[in-house]
Amino acid sequence: MNNFRKSINYFQLFSAVFFTASLIFWEPMQRPAIALFFGSYLIEIFTDQKWKNIQFNKKSIQYAAMFFFFALPFIYHPFEKTSNFFYISIERRVPLFAFALIGMLGINKLFKLSYFLNTFIIMSLLAICYLAFFRVGLNALIHNPQRIDLFNESRIQWVDSHMIFNFYLNISLISIWYILSRRWKSLSLWIRASYIGAMSIIFSVLSISDGRSGFLMSIILMFSFLIFEIWKRKKKIGVILAILVPFMVIGLASHKQRFDKNYVEQEPRLFLWHGAFEVIKSNPVLGHGISDAQNMYSAERAIYETKEYRENWKSVALLDAHNQYLQSIMEFGIIGLCTVLFLFLFPIYAVDEKRRIMTVFIIATGMFQSLFDVFMTSTFSDLYGWLMILMLFMYNDYNSQPKNNETGINAEVIQR
Repeated sequence: MNNFRKSINYFQLFSAVFFTASLIFWEPMQRPAIALFFGSYLIEIFTDQKWKNIQFNKKSIQYAAMFFFFALPFIYHPFEKTSNFFYISIERRVPLFAFALIGMLGINKLFKLSYFLNTFIIMSLLAICYLAFFRVGLNALIHNPQRIDLFNESRIQWVDSHMIFNFYLNISLISIWYILSRRWKSLSLWIRASYIGAMSIIFSVLSISDGRSGFLMSIILMFSFLIFEIWKRKKKIGVILAILVPFMVIGLASHKQRFDKNYVEQEPRLFLWHGAFEVIKSNPVLGHGISDAQNMYSAERAIYETKEYRENWKSVALLDAHNQYLQSIMEFGIIGLCTVLFLFLFPIYAVDEKRRIMTVFIIATGMFQSLFDVFMTSTFSDLYGWLMILMLFMYNDYNSQPKNNETGINAEVIQR
């Protein structure tokens, strides 16, 4: 039985790494990894008797809040007039429930932070190389003046949209910084150079992206890494740089064509947000529930949307507000907004001190992304849930020594 249990633990680790690697791709391409990960976890619940790991502490509050946010649509549903968007909206929120359950039951002792940070980095580089050398081709990459457009078009076809792809790459930048910051002295020169080279490649790809938010966030992150490392050594210089950073970010961003005034004025999100504001006006305190809110939003959006947008997206069953905060207020009013903000900010308090700054960077990236997409309750929900596990519960092998020399899986038994 022990050998079988150990085999399941190793398979669950493998499936978790596979799942992490798959998150850079379109959702249909993730399905085998999702099935392996959650299927093996379901078996592990019984082989490890995970119900014995349930503890009530400050980290449990985060997962209770995730359960609550998932439950809100069911609480509102009896009071809604429509239900046509209810089930498709719930389907998008299932990862909230799934990862809240994993957070409560725990992960096995084989899971280490380094495995998953390096998975983000390696998978980012593999995706970039795959697109550059196999889909665009070396010859086109060197000689074709439209190489950037070819790269972005190939990414859309073979990997994912710029929103997911860029977010994944930004998490990789944070991973590289954290590894170098925690292990600089113990790493050999060639490993340091490899990580720095990987960071340069990833940032270069973000800089040619057709997405604005991911590129802008990458600039903010790179400057933040620099300021933090300088501040650790020379606090006054770090403060001065922090004051100058907004001007530097604006200066760099202004050189990107998609920040041009004409591009911004044609941004579809402007009329998407306009429609959301109109829905919010009618009930900003309590909201409307997920189905009623979506029906009202669809009617308001139709007033403002362009003909081109309507044609391009007519086959999509549910079009959201492309803003997590507005979407949540439409659905659940102030309760929804407060819950979203709590789910983002509470992990900063709940994590151990040695990964707090990394958590701040990850949360800041997610909160910034939420201005331009529905991060928790749509496309990014599995990424959000998995990052919560990574930040709050995964054993941090970048600490010098685990306290009490323990490597058990209980959330507060091992010190992460």
